[in-house]
Amino acid sequence: MTEIAIPTPDQYVQVTKKMDAVNRLHSHMSDPMNDLLASYIPQSEAEIAMKGELPLLERGFVLKVNKDLKSVVVNSQDFAEFKSVTKSQNKEIYQSLKSKIPNILKKSSQGISKEFNKVIASNK
Repeated sequence: MTEIAIPTPDQYVQVTKKMDAVNRLHSHMSDPMNDLLASYIPQSEAEIAMKGELPLLERGFVLKVNKDLKSVVVNSQDFAEFKSVTKSQNKEIYQSLKSKIPNILKKSSQGISKEFNKVIASNK
């Protein structure tokens, strides 16, 4: 099995289990098709997160892998083709879901607000 090392993005830190509130927040964003490999928050938010509190988190990164494809081995040419197809499919999926996104974000925000007893509003 080949392993891929993903470096932490500049000015970000990887979320750890000690960042309880952030971990709970990310559990609300899980999906049945993907496994969460790692998530990253800005370094400026790490101290708050380490206290178990929920920082503002206006930016961040989430690294996921598709459950059905995580054990598939491909060469660089196949990967380039896969990447191109995936980008095209993502655009199609986005267009088909575009009108549903505000309602999805609203429901997600309500669940997060309830768990953390804070008002979490989406921008859309």
